[in-house]
Amino acid sequence: MAVLTFNYRLDYRKVWAGWASKSQLDRRVRHLNIFEHYAGEDLADSSTVTPFAGAADIDLELVRAGVWERRRDGVVRERFVTRPDGSLAHSDKFRDGVRRVHSNYDRQWRLRVETAYAADGDTISNRAYRTARGRLFLDVGYEKGRPARHRVHGSDGITTDFPTEFAFRAAWIQYLHREAVRPVFVSEDRRLDGLVVQNPHSSDITSVCAIHSTHLAAPYQDVHALATYNDSALRRAEKFDAVVVLTDRQRADIEEHYGELPNMTVVPHPVSAPWRYRLPRRRRNIAVVTRLVPVKRVQDTIDAFGTIAAAYPGVNLEVWGSGEDLERLKTHAASAGLAERVEFKGYTAKPLDVYSRALFSVSSSLTEGMGLSTCESLSVGTPVASYDYRYGARDLIQDGVNGYLAEDGDVEGLGQAMARLLSSPAKLRRMSRASRAILRSHSRRNYRRAWENLLDGIGQE
Repeated sequence: MAVLTFNYRLDYRKVWAGWASKSQLDRRVRHLNIFEHYAGEDLADSSTVTPFAGAADIDLELVRAGVWERRRDGVVRERFVTRPDGSLAHSDKFRDGVRRVHSNYDRQWRLRVETAYAADGDTISNRAYRTARGRLFLDVGYEKGRPARHRVHGSDGITTDFPTEFAFRAAWIQYLHREAVRPVFVSEDRRLDGLVVQNPHSSDITSVCAIHSTHLAAPYQDVHALATYNDSALRRAEKFDAVVVLTDRQRADIEEHYGELPNMTVVPHPVSAPWRYRLPRRRRNIAVVTRLVPVKRVQDTIDAFGTIAAAYPGVNLEVWGSGEDLERLKTHAASAGLAERVEFKGYTAKPLDVYSRALFSVSSSLTEGMGLSTCESLSVGTPVASYDYRYGARDLIQDGVNGYLAEDGDVEGLGQAMARLLSSPAKLRRMSRASRAILRSHSRRNYRRAWENLLDGIGQE
């Protein structure tokens, strides 16, 4: 199995290590990158650092921390910018006060990417990519600022032209398809779907479309009001060998609009908490862990808490996360008289620890793909009070067993769900034990088995 990436990064070795650890990937899973394929070698940056020697150049002026400029007659001709470790990150060359060339370097001060700009200084005209040894392996011509002609320079001196970015990518998919035994390509990015269902080089690619988000347009209630992103895949669902969604409710909504899709299946996300997760003594608090953005409707959770706060003076609401709504939410909590009862705790890298210390958690999103925060909360034995939004809430929460559902958008109803969880400590303990059943229903073993069965099935057809 391999994970394919289509963008250019020098730090993919480090990024991949993080992905593999977080997702508990099998060691046999590989990472393949399109730029490394055409370069014919690993493009990863070295861990060694060559400091930029700008301070030794008497023609360069340090204008601010990490930024040097070369001027002539008061006009900037070149600019050099360093990383925090002192290595050169990039440089710019100017002509008549306009940037014309932007160069990116690795940590050893080796030129890797050089971008040329049109006379306006903003529109890209060409971009050239080099290996660590300096060999040009790809140059890309741009049209109206968008990548167009891709010219690959092989190490054997042979050049190959691709008229479009799609052709450049499609040729790589065709190569992987030709070299593998019974390959199945899983597309998780709608921008890449065409590479497997409209590939001009291979008409028999076995493909799976994986959908991880809603297919509906805001406010996510009308099953016939569709968002462009996933609608583009669902309209041509028959071109895929399989379409995978996360919840039964989304599958039902999709088939209500598009009609029956025999090749569609449901494979929920797995939970990550271990069976032997340490369950600490819980504090008397309610937890929210989410991005603080409008689609999460954290204000509704604050307002719902406000309807019960007076009845439960020893309970506070903890809001964990960061985002554009932070200051507005703080102001709203204060204006509602809850400044002392709603605590904004900031970002956490350990959401399971936050959930495990709470009495229960709350989710009031406008929409989700499945609701990973709900999964995480239940996996450590923390029940959930939630709106019945699309998608995931009713697939994960059994009303009165491991949490309570309120009608979507009903703030008072959400407050009542919170009150019901607080009203009986004994019942809350029973619901806490019941919550951990998700470790069986959404285990990594079940997740792997579901995907293996799916892939083996379509791979045999």
